[in-house]
Amino acid sequence: MAPDRTVIYCDDESTTKQIYDALSSVCNGI
Repeated sequence: MAPDRTVIYCDDESTTKQIYDALSSVCNGI
């Protein structure tokens, strides 16, 4: 895996966590 991909993946992981947290809040609200 290229270092650039790792950096992008780390950024995506951070964004994904925010989205996951938001979805979790919505699911909990249902």
